[in-house]
Amino acid sequence: MFKKIITASLLACAVVLTAAVARAQDASQNLTVDVQVKNLSRTESLQDSTTSAPGDRIQVQVTVTARNTAQTSVIVRNVLPSRLAFASGDAGIVNAGGMVIGTMNAGTNRIFSFEAIVTEIAQASLINTAYVRSIESAERSDSAFIIVSTTDPQARNLTIRNRVLNLTRGETVFQSATTASPGDRLRFEVTLETLGNASQTGVKLRYFISGKLAAQPATALFFDGMELGNLAANTTRTITFEAIASDQPEGTLNNLARVSSDQVGVKESTAVVFLQKAGSNTGTVTKTVASGTVTAVNRRTGLNATSGTARPSDVIAFALSYRNNSGVLENVRLETDIRDIMTLARVSNTGSAVVDNGLIRFVQVSVTPGGEVTQVFEVTVLDAEQIISAPDRTMVITFGNSLAITVDPSAVSGITTPPPAPVKTIRPPRTGAAEWMTAALAALTTFGYWVYRRKSRLNIA
Repeated sequence: MFKKIITASLLACAVVLTAAVARAQDASQNLTVDVQVKNLSRTESLQDSTTSAPGDRIQVQVTVTARNTAQTSVIVRNVLPSRLAFASGDAGIVNAGGMVIGTMNAGTNRIFSFEAIVTEIAQASLINTAYVRSIESAERSDSAFIIVSTTDPQARNLTIRNRVLNLTRGETVFQSATTASPGDRLRFEVTLETLGNASQTGVKLRYFISGKLAAQPATALFFDGMELGNLAANTTRTITFEAIASDQPEGTLNNLARVSSDQVGVKESTAVVFLQKAGSNTGTVTKTVASGTVTAVNRRTGLNATSGTARPSDVIAFALSYRNNSGVLENVRLETDIRDIMTLARVSNTGSAVVDNGLIRFVQVSVTPGGEVTQVFEVTVLDAEQIISAPDRTMVITFGNSLAITVDPSAVSGITTPPPAPVKTIRPPRTGAAEWMTAALAALTTFGYWVYRRKSRLNIA
């Protein structure tokens, strides 16, 4: 009995003190991130975790908050679990390098949202984690959980993806949206997949194309729908067709693909075409961008790389950002000259880019009006011996603005600085959470020993 009392007291003390430490840490964080999820396949609110079946569509919401002080060069990224497939929404935060938010004033927040499809077909717990950091704050993280349940021995679901490209403009990559002028030929691609562990019957696909587009040819797909019959589990079907943009007023054309089966209800996906008059001054649809905003973070310190010096083997992450202010959809490819950087560092992570003759070029992406794209690459500072012959000790990059990052001269040249003379340090009293825990445990130990001795005396008597 005595041991149980002492053990319970120790555990209670540890819980209380741990909670106090957690509260103190939360209060000290001026930059926070919160992740919540919601299963769109049923009616529920955003929460820290949800349950799902294979093929369910999950909404993920990431909230970044600057509390008591302003935060600069804020970068947020979300790491999707391997069995959760991105479907739509804020794609920038699921890139490997994340998305640069920039400056956030104290007391403000930014909310990002996207949808993803559960592709796991067995029981599992999927963990979605978001990270945020800034010059002023080290990286923080938060996670939400998706519990995949397959209690039904015959689990079934459907997914559908609807994309488009403009053949007349020379596009080669299907995307969720594109821009077209009257007479342009478009190609649509619809991909559906049966998920689960059992076959589905009566699978049917129907496409609702905009009235301002003329399908070539007009088949049953656009009227009563296309009967795909019975499909085994985990079967993929892809249907492509073409359409001509008509000479109609400018506007946004929504094209809806809808699939269902005898066992699974309707699933939908939309491809968007922004129709504009030929020759109208609406900006370049496809272009290479060499000017925007560039920021850099030293992974070792978590700080703005320009605010200190970089050491050999430091990893510097560069983020190129571009905002579409044209008012129409733009297909852009970001690129910039990194030859000056490569005299002092090597590219260690290209992201989605390739490096050619000192230029780093990212893959083409679509940016909606008012939207922003951020592409990230990383370099690793060379060893001191490798950069001893470099013309200078500064890495310069320009992408609209210019950044200059200095490499530590002493580390490069091998110069050593004599250690400073010993300084007597007067330590102030320590009263943090750890010290309170130590004192509490010591007090409990003393109390336990006293009770034990008193009990021993009573037994002897």
